[in-house]
Amino acid sequence: MFAEEKPALLPLPLEPFRYYQHGKRGVNLDGCVEVDAAYYGLPPGWIGREVYVQWDELYVRILDPKNGLLLREHVRQKRGWYR
Repeated sequence: MFAEEKPALLPLPLEPFRYYQHGKRGVNLDGCVEVDAAYYGLPPGWIGREVYVQWDELYVRILDPKNGLLLREHVRQKRGWYR
């Protein structure tokens, strides 16, 4: 049925698509944001500002709210721990 489209198809990726949760977080006085009771550090100069955060079961990504650029990416941490 789709024989004419078959030559244009690419192989499926090895890793499945990740579904991120997302939200806005304020940067605490220790320079970290909180996600599910775990804390993740940012570069210097972000204390008191808000950032966008995306997370799934493996990673936490912290994004600049002005341009969406990635500031830091961390491996998920246990509740109460810092990364």
